[in-house]
Amino acid sequence: AAQSAGTAHFVHPHSSTPQILDTLGDLEMMGRQLTNARTWLTRALEMRHAAGERFGIVRTFDRLARLAELCSDSQRALRLVGAQIGFFRTWARGELL
Repeated sequence: AAQSAGTAHFVHPHSSTPQILDTLGDLEMMGRQLTNARTWLTRALEMRHAAGERFGIVRTFDRLARLAELCSDSQRALRLVGAQIGFFRTWARGELL
């Protein structure tokens, strides 16, 4: 029983990787290394999608929209915000995963 109680709180070591990648993207944006930021955030989005993370995907989309704004690409930023809204609506209808 003690073993099962101990494993109940086990967190897979890779489960925090997308969050770390988001943070790396944030740091790259702060340093104006926008290409590197896009690389980190794209990888985070891919991992979150593969893992079925619903809320994490939205956070990464938000960062990508901020990145697009930093790149002076307001149209892309608006499309990413629209993608977030569409994601929420689809999720709310229970059509995801």
